[in-house]
Amino acid sequence: MVDFDKLARFTDPHEVIKALHSGEILEFVSLSAANLAGDSLENKIVKSTRWHECNLDNVTFNGLQATANIFSETALKNTQFFNAQLTDCLFYLVEAVAADFSCAKLKDTAYRGDVKWLTSADACDVLLDELELEASTLELLHKNNFVGYKEQRSNLEKSVFRQAEVVLATYKSVAAQQADFTQAQIKSSQFDDVLLNNGNFTEAVITETVFVDCELQAANFKGATLQEVTFKNCRLDQACFNHAVFNNVKFIGCCIKDCRLLPPMLSGTEFEHCDLIDGDFKEADLTQAIFVHCCLRGAEFTQAKLAGCFFVDCEFSHVNFHGMALEDMDFSGSAMAHAVFTRARLTNVNFQQADLQGAWFDGSRNEDCSFAQAKLQGASFQKSVLVACDMSDAHVESIDLGEAALQQTDMDSVDFRSVRLEKTRFKTCGLTHCEFSGSNLQYCYFDDSDLSGSNLAHSLLDFGSFNQVDFSGCNMAGVSMSNAHARVADFSEANMQSCQLGGTDLTMSRFVGADLGGSAMAQARVNRAEFNEARLVNADMRGVQGEYAMMAGADLTQADISQADFRFAVFHNVTMKDTRHRQTNFKGVLKTDKIRLAAEQWQPPEPRQA
Repeated sequence: MVDFDKLARFTDPHEVIKALHSGEILEFVSLSAANLAGDSLENKIVKSTRWHECNLDNVTFNGLQATANIFSETALKNTQFFNAQLTDCLFYLVEAVAADFSCAKLKDTAYRGDVKWLTSADACDVLLDELELEASTLELLHKNNFVGYKEQRSNLEKSVFRQAEVVLATYKSVAAQQADFTQAQIKSSQFDDVLLNNGNFTEAVITETVFVDCELQAANFKGATLQEVTFKNCRLDQACFNHAVFNNVKFIGCCIKDCRLLPPMLSGTEFEHCDLIDGDFKEADLTQAIFVHCCLRGAEFTQAKLAGCFFVDCEFSHVNFHGMALEDMDFSGSAMAHAVFTRARLTNVNFQQADLQGAWFDGSRNEDCSFAQAKLQGASFQKSVLVACDMSDAHVESIDLGEAALQQTDMDSVDFRSVRLEKTRFKTCGLTHCEFSGSNLQYCYFDDSDLSGSNLAHSLLDFGSFNQVDFSGCNMAGVSMSNAHARVADFSEANMQSCQLGGTDLTMSRFVGADLGGSAMAQARVNRAEFNEARLVNADMRGVQGEYAMMAGADLTQADISQADFRFAVFHNVTMKDTRHRQTNFKGVLKTDKIRLAAEQWQPPEPRQA
């Protein structure tokens, strides 16, 4: 740093004023405690000059050309710097209330406050215990009996920077409430710990600038252009961004509650760890915007554009997306209890591990969406459509799928016991290893779905549609499946003891190795069905239609097949001990299947002798 005292040509204020008024260029001047209040020093050139503890209130510096000047602990109230050129200047602990820098060019200029270390805790703003300092620094402070510090700010309250060019400037520990930056050009600058409440940035152009730990409550950015701007740990409550233009703007750790009139274009804007309670995003373009760990309770998104928007680990309780089109969005891990998606159109939306308890999806269309591991307890999907969605391992206790239509949706390992499934339609869905025991699935539709390994014990499947459904390995003991349609279904190795299958269409279905002991199948249609190696002990098969059925190796011990129609069925190696078959039609029945018999009797050839 320049030693002004050694280089100073003038130290007498009268000599300085005389030199300035004579038009002389001042350089390496050092002034202390000088009183120039109210003087007019327009269009002067001052280089490498220090103004310390001077009174420059109401001085007119319009047109000043100042390079490497230092204004320290100096009074600058109502001082005029209109159209001044300030390069590499420092304003340190100044009192510059209502100072006017309109149309000034400020380059590499800094406005700074400081901290004063104190030995009395009562007078401190911040105590040592609240700071994260290196051990050596902490030891030195304790050695000098310091317990904390008091903030000392430069005061730029109500100062004016209208149409100023602010380049590479630094504002650090400054009080600048109600400062006016209307139409200012602010580039590559930093605002650190600055109080800018009610500040005015109307139509300002702010580029490559950072606001850190600033107070910007009720600040006005109406019509401003913000490009490559970052707000970090700032308070922007009730700030106004009406008609502002954002380009690559980031908000990190900011409080933006009750923010008024956000700009309509927020495309690509990033919000991280921000408080956006009651945020107004109505009709905003949030295309590819990013929200991470944000609180958005009560936020309004009516008619907003949200394509490609990311909401990761955000809190969205009671948020309303009614009737909106949501595409390529990510809500993974977000808290969205009681969110409203009624009649919305959701495409490629990720809700993985999100909390959607009590959410409303009634009448919505969901395509290529993931609800994997999501908390859906109490959610409602009445009359909704889900196509190619993933709901595997989701928590679905007490959700409502009444009259919903699900197609190509994966819900493996889901517990449906408390789910409302009235007239629900599942088409080509993955439902393996699910829990349906005791559920009411009457009038439901499961065509072409995979329920293999699921537990349906004692559930009600009456009047449902189960065509080409895979029930292999299921526990269906005590199931009631009367008057249903289950054509070409696969019940292989299923436990179907004591099932009620009366009047059901089971044409061409497979029961290979299934246990249907004690089942009631009266009047069922089992034409061309396969019961090979099935256990039908004590089964009631009266009046079944079983033309061309494959019964090879089946056990019909004590079964009742009276009045059944087994024309042209294959009864190869069937066990019929105490089987009742009064008026049964066995016309064309094949009791011995020669091809099967040959296969059963086949022995491998003996090895040739060496």
